[in-house]
Amino acid sequence: TLRDAAPDIGAFESPFGAAVLHVSNVSLNEGYSGTTTMSFPISLSTVKGITVTVEYTLTDGSATSGVDYTGALAGVVAFAPGQTSQNVDLQMIGEQLVETNETVNLTLANPQFATVNTATATGTILNDDSATLALADTTVLEGNNGTSSLVFTATLDQPVANSITLVYASGDSTATFADSDYIASSGQITFAAGETSQTITITVNI
Repeated sequence: TLRDAAPDIGAFESPFGAAVLHVSNVSLNEGYSGTTTMSFPISLSTVKGITVTVEYTLTDGSATSGVDYTGALAGVVAFAPGQTSQNVDLQMIGEQLVETNETVNLTLANPQFATVNTATATGTILNDDSATLALADTTVLEGNNGTSSLVFTATLDQPVANSITLVYASGDSTATFADSDYIASSGQITFAAGETSQTITITVNI
């Protein structure tokens, strides 16, 4: 008589095995214009003979979707048999506004045929802009008596996302305080978000 073949124990092995999903943090300069791709790397610890899937969502940290980045805010990542790495991409929107670094979060959930080790990661959009301050020369006619105003214009070559405050103080050049050529002055000027110009007024004796 024919004997039944021994069952293949491997055929009943759990498809989950030791497969573990991990997503990593990423950071990248935002760029000055257009868009730049930021990729969250997702790794699978073990090669599988079956397709592994996991759902993802992108959520705002300090970055705002549609303003600082674009991309599919939710989806499914699939690892075909033999694959161990995949990416979730978003597009950073480049601009020249001076601001702090901004963040966007990626979360993995509902894996199929694997488990999730690291479920969340942070993408950091690095500010690569800077502003330079310039103070323009100015003149005023001296006159014969009384006072007049010297108005200096301070400008930033790029707008800033957050207000900045600068301290100023007058000082002698060919005109001197000791000779009563001008009235000493000091104080602060503040550039509100988006502003690029402020003035400083010094009173001179004419």
